[in-house]
This record gives sequence, structure tokens and C-alpha cells, in this order.
Amino acid sequence: MPAALQTKLLRVLEGGRLRRVGGTREMRFDVRVVAATNRDPVQAVELGILRRDLFYRLNVFTVPLPPLREREGDVVLLAQHFVRQFNAKHGARVEGLGREAERTMRGYAWPGNVRELRNVIERAVILARSGWIEANHLPPFLLGAPEGDDGIVIPAGATAAEAERLLILETLKRAGNNKAEAARVLGMDVKTIRNKLKAYGVGPAEP
Repeated sequence: MPAALQTKLLRVLEGGRLRRVGGTREMRFDVRVVAATNRDPVQAVELGILRRDLFYRLNVFTVPLPPLREREGDVVLLAQHFVRQFNAKHGARVEGLGREAERTMRGYAWPGNVRELRNVIERAVILARSGWIEANHLPPFLLGAPEGDDGIVIPAGATAAEAERLLILETLKRAGNNKAEAARVLGMDVKTIRNKLKAYGVGPAEP
């Protein structure tokens, strides 16, 4: 939060009054404030990122939340929540984590915390479509394989254009025909993917 906005927030919290945008009359309010941060607030104060007086005003009751790697039991609970969410989003019917996928995910450090877990589950739901999420539906980096190592075999003697075509079509197939996911896996722009599919006679070109 910018320093100027911190000053205004502190003033509002201290006075219990605010004025609506475009308004001329101050209004009283009585609320409870729940503040969250992904960095150490004490360190933020020392670095001058967070106002000391605002920190003391907010720091009434602190609930530290350990990183996901220290909450192994939460991984499966959160994963199941995201499975339900992405089933609805992508029209899939995934039941949940298979035994091997669950074991792999419990053993991963999750440096990106919940956001990373969410992305992994969306990818897995897109690939699985139904049944259970298996280890082969997880990204290669979770399995200890290099990113992009999907086991796609390029025939010997294939030209660069032929290899690219095979890679795009196979990745699209594994992504459940989701062009955005295929583009993310390949590190390409969605528009580029669509235009190449058009050239292959698979779909319309991007306007």
C-alpha cells in the first residue's frame, strides 16, 4: 500500500469517520478490520515500507499462518476445494487426487504457496477431465522431471515445422483442447496458437 494511502487509512481508523467520494459530510462507522500480508510486517516497518504507527494500530491480535510446505494436511483439503471449483469452470467431472498424485503433492515444498497449488490443480483438472487426478496429470517439475518433458516423441528426420506442428497438436490434446492452457505450457501466445491451428486446418484464425 502506498505511503500516502497508509496515512489516510490510519486517519480513518483513528477517527472512526470517513467522507464518501464526492460527498461533503463526514460519516461515522464502527467496523472490525482484518489485515493480511505476505511479508513480515516488523521487517516491513524497519525497511520503511509500512508505517510504524499504522502497524501498531492494526497489530491488536496476530494470527501467523505458516507457509503451505509446513501444512502438509492442508494440501489435500485445498486441492479438493480447487477440484470442485475447476470442475465447474471447465465442465469436468474429476473426483479428486489419486493416491500417487496425493503422495507427490504432499512431498512438494510449494514455494508459490496456495497460488501455485491452485494453478497445478487447474492444469490437472483440464488434463484429467474425469475420474481421478493421477501423477501423469501433474506438471513435470512436481515429478522431478525438467519442465516441458512431456514424453512427446518427434520422429527422426522431421523438419522444424513438422516438429512444431506435432508439439502443438499433442500439447493441445493433453490440455483437453484448452488453447489457453496449451499456450501456457508451450510458452506461446494464445493468438499464435489459434493462427497456427488455422494453418493446420484445425480452427479459425485470430482476428
